[in-house]
Amino acid sequence: MNIKFNYKKITILLPDLNGGGAEKNFVILANYWSENNINVEFLLLKKRGVLLKYLNKEIRVIDLNISKIRYSFFKLIKYFVNTNSDIILVSLWPLTSISILSKLFSFSKIKIILFEHQILSKSYKNIFNQTSFVMKLLINITYYFAYRLICVSNFVKSDIENMLTYKKKINVIYNPSYIENNEFIVSDSELINMWGSNNNLKLLCVGSLKPEKDHFNLINALKIIKNNNRLKFKLIIFGQGLLYNNLIKHIKNSDLENEILIKDFQYDISKWYSSCDIFILPSIHEGFANVIVEALSFKKKIISTKCGGPEEILENGKFGKLVEINNPNDIADNIINHENLKFDNSMLINRAKEFSKEKISDILFKTIR
Repeated sequence: MNIKFNYKKITILLPDLNGGGAEKNFVILANYWSENNINVEFLLLKKRGVLLKYLNKEIRVIDLNISKIRYSFFKLIKYFVNTNSDIILVSLWPLTSISILSKLFSFSKIKIILFEHQILSKSYKNIFNQTSFVMKLLINITYYFAYRLICVSNFVKSDIENMLTYKKKINVIYNPSYIENNEFIVSDSELINMWGSNNNLKLLCVGSLKPEKDHFNLINALKIIKNNNRLKFKLIIFGQGLLYNNLIKHIKNSDLENEILIKDFQYDISKWYSSCDIFILPSIHEGFANVIVEALSFKKKIISTKCGGPEEILENGKFGKLVEINNPNDIADNIINHENLKFDNSMLINRAKEFSKEKISDILFKTIR
């Protein structure tokens, strides 16, 4: 690490360590900091999640044992009164706003750095398709008191700026998503075991099974291909969520049961990245999209919707193909004509390295000192 850390301890506050992008980012950074002799701990509302087993054993995990975020207010006050941490990193609204309120009522001098990973105005809409009034009110009341406010992309930054009724400095710091161990040799027998056939075009998609990821749009694109083209393909989707049964039903109704497989979330899917032909992200909106950087790490062809963060990572099409949201025909056309997707491998890997944990950590520490 090329910058001196001037604080006694970092605390990272999250609801839990389930397999979300924000949680994975903090695990990557915390492990890196711990390896470099920085005292870091996790403060979790509930000590649970698949990412717990990937934490460095030296990292302390505090369990507040709270079932819902709204119950965290008083326990956070108690923590702030008693902690010897200098700074606390908080992500995922409404925990961000509640942590600020708890800090104010505790009269603590701890510095709270808020991280926004989502395009909140799109993530929290009411039944009238309008951004939640309560969310905007809480953000305006609390974000003013943050020591630093950090967004993971300029799209997220613009979204927050549009919600705030006052001027506040907002820093943009990307996610540490570059995968260093990206040289894999997958044998022919492994390929067949993983993908079913060496002759299929191997398509990969990674993302939670929730509406904004829009897997339905991707399934519709593949239905178009199967009905109108002789191209043989296999799609693997890694993800878990409430839409699993609905997606399985849609796959069956689209007659794609032999072409599409949904697998549970895995922390490390490097072999899948390495062996796929195309990585596809069909989302409606993304604050950043770690998976785009992960695919770049393996020098993969990428097809992504114009949904926010991916546009920034891919520099508006310089490092991957961008298509319109909710347009299965556009996705289908680019899969069919995938041989026209030509990108320089050295440029792809160099772009991915811009999101290494070393670079992101260095930028973060310069920002919060």
